[in-house]
Amino acid sequence: MTNNSVDRLHVKYRLKLKRIVIKIALLTVVTFSVFILSLSVGSVHISFIDVLLALLSKLGITNYDLGSLGKVVLGIRFSRTMVAILVGSSLAVSGVLIQTTTRNPLAEPFLLGLSSGALMFLCISLIISPKIHMSSAAIMLISFAGALTALLVTMTISEFLGGTPLSLILAGIAVSAMFAGVSQLLAFIVQFKLNIPFLILLLGSFSNIVLTHVFIVSTSFTVGFIIALVISKKLNTLIFGDEHASQLGYNPKVLRYIAILTTSFLTGVAVSVSGLIGFIGLVVPHISRLIVGNDHRVLIPSSALIGGSLLCFSDIIVRYFSIQLGLGELPVGALMSIIGAPFFIYLLLKKMRG
Repeated sequence: MTNNSVDRLHVKYRLKLKRIVIKIALLTVVTFSVFILSLSVGSVHISFIDVLLALLSKLGITNYDLGSLGKVVLGIRFSRTMVAILVGSSLAVSGVLIQTTTRNPLAEPFLLGLSSGALMFLCISLIISPKIHMSSAAIMLISFAGALTALLVTMTISEFLGGTPLSLILAGIAVSAMFAGVSQLLAFIVQFKLNIPFLILLLGSFSNIVLTHVFIVSTSFTVGFIIALVISKKLNTLIFGDEHASQLGYNPKVLRYIAILTTSFLTGVAVSVSGLIGFIGLVVPHISRLIVGNDHRVLIPSSALIGGSLLCFSDIIVRYFSIQLGLGELPVGALMSIIGAPFFIYLLLKKMRG
């Protein structure tokens, strides 16, 4: 290879890297903008400037006192906004991992039953021991176990049906429906027998978020995100099949196990605080691939940013219309289903035709 060819390759690589950095930077700005917007929207409107001053004051940069407005921004709205972003990011990263490991563009945590499995296990645990919801570690482990169980059941049924991408989706829908039905019955018991506000989780909502939930989801997302980034380069090899991964020195089975465990952990904990919110894991990875391509080293962080922004913005819309209509808190899970279902139908038709 001549020096000119090497130089051209270096220039091309630098241009590609520059574009990726710019795109990630823009997505970060969008996420931060949605974060500020979420803190300002509510029953009492707070200007962007006051929101920024409240945040800077909390960080010790300024001494500006906003009084009760500062408490609203840094208390209720901050917790809700952070959880919405972290849950969206968790579900989006889970979607990337499960689509890559199954090589199925239709796969996502909600459709494969992980969400309903996590919720069912939580309901069972609350009935057995009502005080268990006070332990963050217990919630994480139980949610993780439920999501992992549901995924294993789905994949087992799929193998019996032939192990095709379509059989995986059909098995997931069946398992999701079954676990969701059980969750509805158990959540009803938890709500009215134990006086724990749990029924709203069936619809997907951030109305009961507290600061403890921020700690729970931030911990799970940090762990899951780091694991996903560590294996991101190896995940690129799975796109071309197990044989290609093996030739490069990677064990595809071990890689899949790690991805499946990470997906179950991220999804389970997200569901434990927000309830059943679907289609984030389906829609966001496809949007992210259109923006940054298929390299998982970039795809995973970009999906996290897009997923967090999308779910947080959806929550803003829900809050706005809830206030305008005066009907109480509308479920954000319903809005995501309205957005995601047509997208799923489009992908399904595209896959069947292609």
